Amino acid sequence: MKTLKTQFSTVVKTVLILTLLLSFSCSKDDDNSEPQGVTYVTLPASVINTYTGTLAYQTPSATVPIENTNGTATIVATGDKVYKITFSDGVPELTGFRFISSNGNFTSATTGNSSEGVSINGGTELSVGITANGSNWSFSGDN
Repeated sequence: MKTLKTQFSTVVKTVLILTLLLSFSCSKDDDNSEPQGVTYVTLPASVINTYTGTLAYQTPSATVPIENTNGTATIVATGDKVYKITFSDGVPELTGFRFISSNGNFTSATTGNSSEGVSINGGTELSVGITANGSNWSFSGDN
């Protein structure tokens, strides 16, 4: 039986590998326009949902991470093709996500100074692996 720490490590590695494979580079652009060749999509209503699964959050100053095998993550539309993810258990929300689509799957486009990977597979499975400002978010679950 895998421990929560092993599951967290596996999810983070999977999401980071996915991010590396699907990432793209673009110059910093203050007008928030789409980089050349990239089309951000509006997520279907069936994907803007609450997912239940394994949640973990660690800050540099915390001695014990927040971990919950029955945690939740909710995708919320915040603007035109822009989304945030809120979490249970007092875990801070993540904002400013834009997604690209491929074969019914959705992957976040990397922005800012973070390592991020958010993927929605088949509209039913959400995976999150984010490192920003020394903190780590990890989530893997279904809706």
